[in-house]
Amino acid sequence: MPEREDALLRQRELYEAYRKEVDLAEFNRKPGAGLFGMKGGPADDPCHDRFAERLHAFYEELAAQGTDSGTVRGLMEYACGAPLGKDVPRSAFWMLIAVQSLTQPLIALLDSADAEALAELYEKSYRRSERLPVQIKLIRELKEASKK
Repeated sequence: MPEREDALLRQRELYEAYRKEVDLAEFNRKPGAGLFGMKGGPADDPCHDRFAERLHAFYEELAAQGTDSGTVRGLMEYACGAPLGKDVPRSAFWMLIAVQSLTQPLIALLDSADAEALAELYEKSYRRSERLPVQIKLIRELKEASKK
């Protein structure tokens, strides 16, 4: 299982590096920056785009390698839970939701049991009335994958 542990560790490192960058952007926030929709706050920091690009490349690489279902399940569980922590900065919350869509190429690698378990996890983790389109699409695709 070293491949699985390597993938999960790499994903965690990407998320932790992003969190450090967000924390630094929050720390360096200028008074009033980002208030009332003004530019220049932590939500406008380029660290968000860098994170999405790095994560996208990582998931694409795994999809091309044909990673096993158990590894994909672990990766998607982590992505699902990342925005739910109590200490997630507001400037990172929406990006952590948005990057969940980057796991879509991995869904084809799931076996039906893992796909079903992930669909249930998303449904339990995010109330129907609060789900964003990316999450609705993921749940739908996971349910389809569970029927194969």
